[in-house]
Amino acid sequence: MTAYNPDPIYAGDTWPGIPAISILIDAAPPVAAVASARIVFFRAGKDLGSTPATGFQLTSPDGVGIINASTWSMTIPPAILLLDRGDWSLQFKTTDADGIIKTWFAGTLTIL
Repeated sequence: MTAYNPDPIYAGDTWPGIPAISILIDAAPPVAAVASARIVFFRAGKDLGSTPATGFQLTSPDGVGIINASTWSMTIPPAILLLDRGDWSLQFKTTDADGIIKTWFAGTLTIL
């Protein structure tokens, strides 16, 4: 899994998103096409499965764009994240056409 720690943003400001995401394994996309994707923000130090850990998520097709499912090309457009001030863990997850869920990157975003 790759670490991704975006620059802090102020509460209410637009997060710039991630313009281009390409998932490659040994220089090639996974065999099964990507079916859905999401980025989840949850309180740092909390387990994603705990309640109320999840603060906000962006999902496909609106919050995470799948540009080409077979080549695993995606984008996350700029968005206003409805998160309180503090540190938020994040995880980018996909589900492929075979139903396999995988976390590709994770990190921390600070809301000032």
